[in-house]
Amino acid sequence: MTNTKSRTPLRKAPRTFLSLLLALVCVFSVMAGLSTRAWAAKDYETYNPKNLSLDVDPSTEKCVYLSKIDHNLSAGKTLGTITSEKLGINCKLCYGTDDDTLWKGGGLHTVSSLPGFATPGVVAGHARVCFKGFAQAKIGDTITVKMPYGTYKYRISRIKIINHSNYSFENDVSKICDQFIFYACYPYPKTSYEKYNRIFYYCDRISGPKVIDDSKGGTGKWAVRPVSRNLRDIGTKYKY
Repeated sequence: MTNTKSRTPLRKAPRTFLSLLLALVCVFSVMAGLSTRAWAAKDYETYNPKNLSLDVDPSTEKCVYLSKIDHNLSAGKTLGTITSEKLGINCKLCYGTDDDTLWKGGGLHTVSSLPGFATPGVVAGHARVCFKGFAQAKIGDTITVKMPYGTYKYRISRIKIINHSNYSFENDVSKICDQFIFYACYPYPKTSYEKYNRIFYYCDRISGPKVIDDSKGGTGKWAVRPVSRNLRDIGTKYKY
């Protein structure tokens, strides 16, 4: 009897240890999952370095409702026009940045925003084709983007040359700022080597309606890009 009683706790001990170990593994797995989701959410969030208000007053500001904008965004679709009489720019604004689209005109990145959003649109263009006029651009020059829902005028406020491997789209497209950004390969003249630099023109909106998010699940405030990071989702999953 004595030997049996003394051995019983010893047989139970490994089982107890394994149960505790499994419980700890489960806890750490849940914490890791929560941490991963938290970082993912952080990646999708917009940030507001200048604390711009997203409140919009239609009685005092020129506005357009998101529900009134064409949500059928497909690769290569013409969305509007980009013009500047001074710089000699006159081309289409198209959706997407694949090679076929960029031969049609400036290509709006699908991870960015439409004109009138509180988050910026980012537009690529061939330096020696539709965006060759930007070679003479200076701070203060103006660019007009005409959309079916409004005409937007932007003024160049900053010009920056960046090595393409050092540029992060997320840093620009997640920021609350009333801008549109155009860029091209740099330098502009034809070269015998691959162009690793890009020249960016950061342009502030000086006129044109703000877009109010009145979509299903929206905020009723100044629209920002979808958290999914895909602009096409404005028609179905536009949530924050």
